[in-house]
Amino acid sequence: MNKKPPILGVLGGMGPVVTAEFLKSIYEYNQFIHKEQETPNVIVFSLPSIPDRNNSINTGNEREFIDFIQFHLENLNKIVDHIVIGCCLAHYSLPEIPEHLTEKVISLIKIADQELQQHDESALLLASTGTYTKKLFQEGCAAAERIISLSETEQDLIDDMIFKILKRGQDPLTILPDIQALLDKYNTRSYISGCTEFHLFTKSLKLNGIDSIKAIDPLSTIAQNFFQIFDYNSL
Repeated sequence: MNKKPPILGVLGGMGPVVTAEFLKSIYEYNQFIHKEQETPNVIVFSLPSIPDRNNSINTGNEREFIDFIQFHLENLNKIVDHIVIGCCLAHYSLPEIPEHLTEKVISLIKIADQELQQHDESALLLASTGTYTKKLFQEGCAAAERIISLSETEQDLIDDMIFKILKRGQDPLTILPDIQALLDKYNTRSYISGCTEFHLFTKSLKLNGIDSIKAIDPLSTIAQNFFQIFDYNSL
């Protein structure tokens, strides 16, 4: 009897450009040898209509966002084996959702933490102001002492990169000079994709042969190790 192939569910659309690119990454890293039936099974919910995460936090109206995540986790749980939520900030909602709906979720925060523990230097946290406000990485990583946090002014700069360039599908390398300047300032060559949009930047670095900058990029880790993740329920 053949073993049923695993299915990954992606709760995405946060934003839609990186959701599409993540799906592309999965198939780029997992090409078939004999037939396409060997490649990953992925079900994607791309829902850009989701309430704005940062605005929900700023206005104190977080329940609407949490309920949206819970509703779609309920649907995905019925048809998949593991779930990736394509937004780091969205992970703040998980403690507010019944545990039986979150058991299949692969935490991007934990994946970043595992990578950081094995990394050879501290890394700059490239994340939205909302993610900084919720301290998702600072409080969710065992290797938090290796996280370099940005100033509030620098966080605003990162927000501009996310919302004005990466989410709009513009050339990710547009932000390279500013990222290099931040890395130089903090004396590191490594960053954490604390916002999934930086998966776009990570891929552009690789595509252009720029290996002087090192990325801890959870979406890349999942794409590269797609079939292995089903062997580790602790993720």
